[in-house]
Parts: sequence; structure tokens; C-alpha cells
Amino acid sequence: MTPLAASFHLSKFYLDCISSAGDVFIIYAATLKWQRLKISCVSLLEAAPGAPARSRTSLRAYTAPAWRDGSLCFDFAPLKISARWQTPDAPLEHPLLQTGGGEVIWTCLAPRACATITHRGQHTMGTGYAEHLMLTIAPWQLPIKDLYWGRFHSTTDSLVWIKWLGEHPLDLTLFNGVALDAPSDISAARVRSCPLTLEMTNHREIQSGRILSTVLWPIRKIVSVFPSSILNLHETKWLSEGMLHHDAVPGIPPHGAPSQGYALHEHVIFPGK
Repeated sequence: MTPLAASFHLSKFYLDCISSAGDVFIIYAATLKWQRLKISCVSLLEAAPGAPARSRTSLRAYTAPAWRDGSLCFDFAPLKISARWQTPDAPLEHPLLQTGGGEVIWTCLAPRACATITHRGQHTMGTGYAEHLMLTIAPWQLPIKDLYWGRFHSTTDSLVWIKWLGEHPLDLTLFNGVALDAPSDISAARVRSCPLTLEMTNHREIQSGRILSTVLWPIRKIVSVFPSSILNLHETKWLSEGMLHHDAVPGIPPHGAPSQGYALHEHVIFPGK
């Protein structure tokens, strides 16, 4: 482990809600500890159809999302947020990377939930998703060139995918909370993992640019000490209309009709070190 990466610890919650009209709410709540640096940060990203995305951020400390009466709850007074994700699914923890220099542990808290977000007195209901990422390896040390991530919800199904390309490839797809054995073929327009194909159309760009000008913008002065290989990381996030097909498999009858819903997905490009 290099001295630059020593003692790195990042805990990041991602929580979202998409209404039937296509209103997008994304909450990030993160705590970073690295060398003498300790940061807490909560951001709310809002994106309504036909309007530019808006983001609000607070550097105040927060209480981590917690389970109460079958719902994952998060309240944060500085941004006037009160949110709930009600799901019948149990959380699923999965180690994405484990090396001598640290690890990346991903926990899917709610692959598909009934979400309610109250912000400044306005209530929004929709389908929601929640996850937690814990890193004890610095992001600039991750052996990744490209990252594809996304989640799709219909009235009956959920699909979640994470794919890394690079020195340490990773291919993880969950269908209704269960990992699929088949390898995936993923792009901005399609997710294919036998026996499923998700077609994504009518993309609406939610966010795009270097991470220093998007997610890290509110704390740009603080994180300016990070290597350029992480500050120049480029991400694009879309909301798309999705159609999930159950593919025909020889000897196995088709299972269910195609289901329709929204997909929230992103492509992240890691610049060369």
C-alpha cells in the first residue's frame, strides 16, 4: 500500500426514487477518512423531465440510513429531506474486490422498493433503490478502466448490474435480488445476461462530465489533493425507458411477458494512471 492511499476509508450510501412521471431524486450520503482528512457530505440531485438537473449539498454530519418497521429510513434536516424505502427483499452483501491494499464491499440494501421522498414539504412517490459501498482502497488504486452500473424496475421485476473492465474484471447481475450465473453484455443501450435482455431507449441525460465538476464539485477544494487520475474520472448518468425480455432458451418455455419501466444507469471512464 502506498503512503498516499494509507488509511483510506470511504462509506457511501446511494438512494434513489423515480416517479411514474420520470422525476428523478438521488441522494448521496458519504463519509471519507483519509490521513488527516475527515469529511461528511450529503447531496440531493433532482432531475425533472424537460428541466436541467439541480443539486444541493451539505457538509454537515449525518445519521446513516437505518431500518425501521420494514423500511429503510433516511432523514437529514439541513437539506430538509425525509425519505423511506419499503421493500420485502433482504439486503445482499457482496465483496467486489479484496486485495492486500484494501477492499470494496457492496451491499444492495433494496434492489426494488416503494420509495417516498419528502423534500421541502413536497412529497414524491415511486420505485426506489438503495445501496451501500465501503472502500478501504483508494479509488485511484482501483484496477478499473470502465464501469457500467444500473438498475431497472418494472411493476413485477428488478434488474441491477455492475460490470468492471480492466485489470480486475467484474460481472455481477441481479434479477429480482438473485445473482445470475450467465456473463453479461452491457452497453448504454442494452443489458444482456441469459435468459434476460433489457433494451433501453429514449435516454435522458441526468449528469455528465468529470467527477470534479459533478459529484465532487461542492468539495473540490478539499479533494484537490487527490491524484488527477481520480479527479479526471468521467461519468455519464441516464434515465431511460426499459423493456425487459425473457429470452427463448432451447428446451425451456418462455417465462413471462416483457415488462416495462425505467432504468437509471451510468458509464464511468477511469483515465489512465
